[in-house]
Amino acid sequence: MSTPLSLDLRVRVLAAVASGLSHRQAGVFPVGSGESTLREDDRRVAVPTALEVTGACAMTSESCEVGILFSDVAGSTRLYELLGDRAALAAIETCLGVMSEAVRSSGGVVVKTIGDEVMAAFRGVTQMCRAAIAMQRRIQDLPPVAGPRGEIRLSARVGFHYGPALEDAGDFFGDTVNVASRMVGLAKGGQIITTEECVQRLAPAQRRTMRALDSVSLKGKARRVPAVEVLWRDFADQTMIFRSRTTDPTPAWRRLKLRHQQEEWSFGEDRDTITLGREAGNDIVVTDHSASRNHATIERRGDKWVLIDHSTNGTFVTFSDGEELRVYREEVILWGAGVIACGRSAAGMAFEGLRFHVIGAHDA
Repeated sequence: MSTPLSLDLRVRVLAAVASGLSHRQAGVFPVGSGESTLREDDRRVAVPTALEVTGACAMTSESCEVGILFSDVAGSTRLYELLGDRAALAAIETCLGVMSEAVRSSGGVVVKTIGDEVMAAFRGVTQMCRAAIAMQRRIQDLPPVAGPRGEIRLSARVGFHYGPALEDAGDFFGDTVNVASRMVGLAKGGQIITTEECVQRLAPAQRRTMRALDSVSLKGKARRVPAVEVLWRDFADQTMIFRSRTTDPTPAWRRLKLRHQQEEWSFGEDRDTITLGREAGNDIVVTDHSASRNHATIERRGDKWVLIDHSTNGTFVTFSDGEELRVYREEVILWGAGVIACGRSAAGMAFEGLRFHVIGAHDA
């Protein structure tokens, strides 16, 4: 196990990184010290470990308060199928580079990368939230990747939590890490998910871009954990003021059945979100040219299914009573049965929209 660095040595580490000196030039690390390094312009440049950057733990193998963030490339397995191994690997490495840079520019440190996933540590929640938003915006700005079946836009899932963790040799372990991992598991492409406990540490102004979700069950925890989505897109109509829950009920659930062309899907309490759009990485791919690449999300909230529009042209929802509602960068609760048309009205049109049917638990 490595010996903790003195304050003077930490200052020299940061100075070496800022000046671009190699560790031999700076005289910071002895050869074979085992400290983290990074290749830059064919030189070995000293990089502070998670311990030095976060300043969270006084020594290794000690419990400390730290922010843990996980991010990964959404639908990476399918990218290999759609693009081929070489192109998919290049696309994933590009995303990993973008996400890692967002971590560093926000004051965090990349703990490790595993496959298509980045694990990062932060000293505070504000920095961590800033990094998560920066990741999503930078991934969104990447050009689409050309594939045999058309262009594919890359997207990321991000989840984070703050709390006590055990630091050992630059890695972190414990309940906070497990909760953060569960949060990224809840996220869909383009989403950032965290916990209500984490949100409470943010300034009131930052909480205005949060949407309260359902509580989720976590292995090893007796109580369900309230989850929250960070709304990072510049859609003013979607902004909702976050309010703390006073109760933590276990909601009843309804099953959602969807049918598009010759395919049918059925979603229950084991599914929280469903994505719609032209992009191949969506759960349901809508081929109509009026649909946006990432057109809309259907989200389960307690006993309700809520459609959230993210599109350019809006989403047209026709309910069983014949009323058609245009949803544009806002949301609507789905009830009964009806048709969802992406980008244009289904009234009088020859194309078939996405048919939905919300069924109560007792009818499922």
